[in-house]
Amino acid sequence: MKARDEADRKTVADIRAGDTEAFGEIVDRYQPILYQLAYKILLNRDDALDAVQDAFVLAYRALDQFDIKRSFYLWLYRIAYNAAIKTYNRRNQGQEMVYLDSLENPDDLLADCEKPARELLNAEFEEKLKAAIEKLQPDYRAVFVLRVQEEMSYKDIASVLSIPEGTVMSRLARAREKLQFFLRELMI
Repeated sequence: MKARDEADRKTVADIRAGDTEAFGEIVDRYQPILYQLAYKILLNRDDALDAVQDAFVLAYRALDQFDIKRSFYLWLYRIAYNAAIKTYNRRNQGQEMVYLDSLENPDDLLADCEKPARELLNAEFEEKLKAAIEKLQPDYRAVFVLRVQEEMSYKDIASVLSIPEGTVMSRLARAREKLQFFLRELMI
């Protein structure tokens, strides 16, 4: 993380010094990560691409406001998250997001199965899990995705979402609770 932060600081300094093409390094470095985040929130390729493009435009315009002592990655991630949520809200006016915490490991459930059967059941479980995640409200889905799929710390999630760590933990617990409920519905 420190090496990335140092590289980011140098690139930001280069951009601020007038090397506008250096922003291409930022795009190359973070576009895949930001796309994954946006796609996991929006569940739509075109919307995710639009949100990422919006995030980069916003970041470029606000680059002079970035505090060089902080993590550029988390700052940019927050901008991308906000762009994805804005896109989501524009597309789904009136809908809310959801939370998630402790799912059983599918491998534990499948320990007695033969390998081909286990692979089939894992694929089915993943399909149902994906469908359950899609049912989560965006706030819950975001916290779940950042913690479980992106493996971010509570502190980093709190920073990205501009919420207290306690809120991250409660949303994550609620998301897991909702996911368990949705999974039970899907398994019937």
